Amino acid sequence: MSTKPLTNFTSVCMLVITSVFFYACSNKDGQTLQPLKKDGIAAVTTAVGGTVTLFSGLSFYSQWGGNDADMGSVPAGLTRLGRTSYVRKFSRDERATVGATLSFNFSLKKGCDPYDRIGALSLLLVPAGKSYNDSTGRMIEVLRIMTPFMDPNTLEPVPYNVNADQLAPLFADTTKDIYLVASIGGYSLFSAGEAYNPLRPEQNSAATGCKTAGQLLITFNATVTMVSTAGTAAAAPALYTLISNPLPNGGELSLAQYPASGTQTATFTLPADAASAVLYVQASGHGNEEFKATTHTITLDGKTSYTLNPYMNCTGFKIYNTSYNGIYYSYNPIYNKRNWCPGGATPVYIFNLGALKAGSHSVNFKVSGTNGTMDLSAYVLTK
Repeated sequence: MSTKPLTNFTSVCMLVITSVFFYACSNKDGQTLQPLKKDGIAAVTTAVGGTVTLFSGLSFYSQWGGNDADMGSVPAGLTRLGRTSYVRKFSRDERATVGATLSFNFSLKKGCDPYDRIGALSLLLVPAGKSYNDSTGRMIEVLRIMTPFMDPNTLEPVPYNVNADQLAPLFADTTKDIYLVASIGGYSLFSAGEAYNPLRPEQNSAATGCKTAGQLLITFNATVTMVSTAGTAAAAPALYTLISNPLPNGGELSLAQYPASGTQTATFTLPADAASAVLYVQASGHGNEEFKATTHTITLDGKTSYTLNPYMNCTGFKIYNTSYNGIYYSYNPIYNKRNWCPGGATPVYIFNLGALKAGSHSVNFKVSGTNGTMDLSAYVLTK
């Protein structure tokens, strides 16, 4: 992946809401955008539909402190990649349920981390018969969540949902194995052996099991289901991963980030003309960036430009924040702008790129005035 400065973009966006936000954006200049890696997909099939539980009550642990020996056993069918991440393969029967529609439900329950953390669900595609850590695999970020400020005594789970109909045809491709990668970053004060925190009395309650200094503690528990309706998925697209999470290698959660220059460029090649191309982007700022409605500029082939403004009104997510925090309990959506919300999922921005010619293409992402961390993922589907 090369790195170059970025140019301009203008787009018109339409908002569609589930628990995750989708922004559908049409190219005002009328065309252009392209892929890094390409797959042809097998013939479409009619699926039975239904709900599949991919994991239930899965425990994620503090990134720092404690001992790995304190972690519980790994449920059958999953592989632990680290304290904060797991991977599992979709079985043939599970893939056979995916038909005309596809969505994922993510249910988060409290552990011993009361703060806002980042988590993700991603699909990992590898050649059939290969392991999840095969070097030719490609990762697609499907859902990015932000955990709320949670009192560990909170009983109600926090719901997240994402529609991923555009990915349903991938499940019919018999040349690929598909894995689900789930990650939630987190930190427990007591896992690191820190002393009693008078500002967070809920974290020190013996009743919550969050009190033993030096013990590796559970940060969050999660359940994920996949839902699809019976029928035939749309015609199979070609997939090009532009910017994605690193492949699973046993490390902790780490999303792709803008470099200090504030620009990121991805290149890819179309083997033939494409009648249509759609770009899917997720971006969120952290550290000093989370309170900004920073403008991102996306440029295709140095010509066609789109603008992405990741601003969210967090008022609707206050209900999930059961522990005091300065975001919601002194929140004013007019003066406290954010590009993600504790208790919510980050938007998926969708750019319709139009028809593309065969050959090499480049997509440049640029954000101006960064003073923190900007996490970015992107892929293109063509037909």
